[in-house]
Amino acid sequence: MGGRLAPEWVDGINRNGWTASPGIAGRNHAEYALRERGNDQVKVACTQKHSLYLSQEDKLEKILASGLVFEGELAGVMEPISEQDFYILEDGDTIDLDTVTIRVINTPGHERNHMAFEVPESDFLFVGDAWGFLCGENNGNPIICPTSFPPEYRHNIYISTLEKISAIPVSKIGFAHFGILKEAAGHLKNAIKTANHFYSMAKQISTGTQSLEEITVKLMNEYGRALNSLFPDHTKRNLVLGAMIQGLVFDLSR
Repeated sequence: MGGRLAPEWVDGINRNGWTASPGIAGRNHAEYALRERGNDQVKVACTQKHSLYLSQEDKLEKILASGLVFEGELAGVMEPISEQDFYILEDGDTIDLDTVTIRVINTPGHERNHMAFEVPESDFLFVGDAWGFLCGENNGNPIICPTSFPPEYRHNIYISTLEKISAIPVSKIGFAHFGILKEAAGHLKNAIKTANHFYSMAKQISTGTQSLEEITVKLMNEYGRALNSLFPDHTKRNLVLGAMIQGLVFDLSR
């Protein structure tokens, strides 16, 4: 979890003082909650065992007197959800909402179970994380960086998904991180090129040609300004880029 949740959540913090996800967003929410509620009224429930999220644990523990809660009396024991409460979606399914129809599209790569949702009546496709981060240079031109986070990222499948998306006749693409890109078709080739460039740089780490530190510096020099549009904090920006590189190197190690 994490992010802006409604209606019972405000800026990621519910009315009882809970925030969620010890990731980048979760840490921001916790810091906000501390300012608003005080150090003894904020608790964090970890909902994802994901390297990018768990890497924030030590930072959260330093700012939270109560520490982290995975399960138990404070967080509440996680109960299984009944199958009848699920609606299982498959590639090509449609969801009829009377005024609009949503088409389900299987888009693995970032994660194996990822899906995108097309709304033909609105000429719109919500890709979630399937197409990467929507970043921006100072000149306003969009740059799309790959969401290559471990352990699920599969580069070849990710590229195939981008090519699949390119065949869908929509002009507006919605990103989970962050915003809507209009006249999107012209930017797809650049997104594929950028993802392949990241992959080629990661290969140099895998082969020992260059170190992780050297490649990180090179990619930060190339894409730091774009990532800064999403992550203005230097430490956070380094964390995100490091996780992206780790996902690529991990994929190369399979």
